[in-house]
Amino acid sequence: MTGSVGPPIALSEVKVIAPADGRTLVRGEIGEICIRARSVMLGYFGAPEKTRETLDKDGWLHTGDLGLMLGNGYIQVTGRLKEMIIRGGENIYPREVEDVLAEHPAISQAAVFGIPDEKWGEQVAAAVILRANEKVEFSVLQDYLKARIASHKIPKIWRAVESFPLNTSGKIQKFLLQEQIAAEEARLNG
Repeated sequence: MTGSVGPPIALSEVKVIAPADGRTLVRGEIGEICIRARSVMLGYFGAPEKTRETLDKDGWLHTGDLGLMLGNGYIQVTGRLKEMIIRGGENIYPREVEDVLAEHPAISQAAVFGIPDEKWGEQVAAAVILRANEKVEFSVLQDYLKARIASHKIPKIWRAVESFPLNTSGKIQKFLLQEQIAAEEARLNG
């Protein structure tokens, strides 16, 4: 099935849990993907603390991946737990916002992430790469998002950039964008 990583492999169990309290979620709800099987690792060599963070007492491996179980039992990955933004107690999944931004004709790529905020805990920020010869006001992008996603998910902090910092495998290093924009915001507001 397109958009999923498929069903759980034979002789394994998969569940999706709420990151805040560990309760098992129903199909269609986004949470952390956990796996239990005989083939799952026993732990990290020489790192008992890291093992306890990853494997719970019941043998569930906490993957750190966010996703949901579809109605047919297939798993869809939607992001990484460490990238989840918590703004005023609301969980915001960057990939959801990025996917909507990617549909805008002026946007080539988007990266969404949280920036520390005194009032809200985190504030939603976006860095965008525009397509060649395109210009767009951030207010236009905010209006575009308002018609498509909940208002608390709409970035309040925007930056247009020429490129994203990438690791050797080509993944965006959002933490570098976070650090840079958080420092800029502190200078502007401090």
